[in-house]
Amino acid sequence: MARETCRKTVLPNHMRILTERIGNVRSVSLGVWFLTGSRDESSDERGISHLIEHMVFKGTKTRTARQLAVDMQTLGGNFNAYTLKELTCYSARVLDTDLDRAVHIVADMLHNSTFNDADLRTEKRIIAEEIKGYLDSPDEVAFDLMAKAALGSHPLSNSILGTSNSLAGLGRKEIRRTLRKHYTSGRTLVAAAGGVRHDQLVSLVKKAFDFPRSNKYLPKPALVDSSSRVRSKRKMGISQVHLCVGCKCEPYSGSKRYVLKVFNTLFGDGMGSRLFQKLREEMGLAYSVFTFVLPYRDVGLFGGYLAVHPKNASRAMDAFYGESEKMLKEGVTRKELENAKSESKSALVISLENTSNRMSRLANIEIYLGRRVSVDHTLNQFDSVRESDVMEMASKLLQPSKMSLGVVGPISRSEVKSLVR
Repeated sequence: MARETCRKTVLPNHMRILTERIGNVRSVSLGVWFLTGSRDESSDERGISHLIEHMVFKGTKTRTARQLAVDMQTLGGNFNAYTLKELTCYSARVLDTDLDRAVHIVADMLHNSTFNDADLRTEKRIIAEEIKGYLDSPDEVAFDLMAKAALGSHPLSNSILGTSNSLAGLGRKEIRRTLRKHYTSGRTLVAAAGGVRHDQLVSLVKKAFDFPRSNKYLPKPALVDSSSRVRSKRKMGISQVHLCVGCKCEPYSGSKRYVLKVFNTLFGDGMGSRLFQKLREEMGLAYSVFTFVLPYRDVGLFGGYLAVHPKNASRAMDAFYGESEKMLKEGVTRKELENAKSESKSALVISLENTSNRMSRLANIEIYLGRRVSVDHTLNQFDSVRESDVMEMASKLLQPSKMSLGVVGPISRSEVKSLVR
């Protein structure tokens, strides 16, 4: 890989600024990250992080929502925002010559939003429709049911959108309280990648942002054991049963995170994986079948998803457990391992052709690891994964008795119970 030009500055108020300059690139991907998300919400605040993310686009003391949209569009780039379980990000991708204007627009949104009552009512109606759309998406509901079964009552298992009931109770007072608590300098990170000059961005951030000064660590709720291994929702009017099976795994900073990635690629993430080949190509049971890894600060979730005809649900789960048992008994071949390592490396390198992905990687590694990790180091770590490492990971994760299950579809409770091993 080409040499990476990364720099980091920590301001006196503890705000961190990171950049990666990429030669011959005229655009800059900018992200303002806050170390807060849906896991930080109490039961009566559920959905407030996502609501704030929506509301900052609705107008400031000097710009209406329409003026904000016009000013963004005039730059010809892209402005966006998204809420995650542990993070919230406000992003922009613009020409390098327009970086100062992008910074000032984002700063205006974050510091001067009016949170007008009429706009708040409108946006809550919009999010209520978003929640309805989520409830009409059986794959998403099945995942959340699995997470709830695996993580119990922990906020990590809650939907980022909140619920209709929790949304109804959120207003300006709750928004302002959340901003004071979580949108502070010590919990803010600004990252940029592309045609960016580090010193210029530092100067812009110093002038544009003035969050309450705090470096206070806010404790995260402790993980608790779930009282149920399976959660289901009988949903008629759809033709498939959606199954999501999973368990706890390595957190983002886990020492075996590279092994976990290679194992996931080999077992179920991609067309050449064991699960895809078995359930789709050989048995023809599912169109969608894959595994995934979702790492958080203190825990991760490893899981698999498939959607099948109701009469094939038991057969499909038997095949999932059968492939798990086969891998534990027979191990992996050297060719499989080399293919999975090659795919893991290629996917990373290809993704980093995009400056937005590079910006996100820069921010996430700083947030979760607190240090810079070069692309070359990551590639070397993939290369160092051995067959014994993968098998050790498989023995931890492919244990049916430790797996939780989320099920959505036209299926009875007794049929759901038969899917649990």
